[in-house]
Amino acid sequence: MDDTPQKSPAGDVVVAITSHRRNIKKSLRQVEASPMTSSASSQEIEALAALIGEVAYLDVAKWHLYLNDAKLHLPLAEHVYPLLADDRLTEASLNTCLRDLDVAIGAGQRHIPLVDLLPRACVADLYRALEDYQRLL
Repeated sequence: MDDTPQKSPAGDVVVAITSHRRNIKKSLRQVEASPMTSSASSQEIEALAALIGEVAYLDVAKWHLYLNDAKLHLPLAEHVYPLLADDRLTEASLNTCLRDLDVAIGAGQRHIPLVDLLPRACVADLYRALEDYQRLL
């Protein structure tokens, strides 16, 4: 009989969320450990961008392209960070940020709002990760 524990999809989600929380805490410790300079804000945005890049992905024809690979994690972090810093993050405000960020496709022939390329479950995961990040600020 095989004694290895069986994985369930719910268990995978819990492991992923726990991993993201650990990464958030690690990123914040790195920011806190750095000397206070005018670039502290950019370090915080970079830490946030790293989190976003790991959580959110584009879904095109069932292919998942994470925002860090698409180089969209930093622009999204720059849009979202003021909401977190001012404690104004809501699902509606996140959707507005996602709607306002256009993604160029076809060598710029067309632009599609980022919100249209992210699955709903991905947006929900991103919102939860951003809530966690905001609590740790």
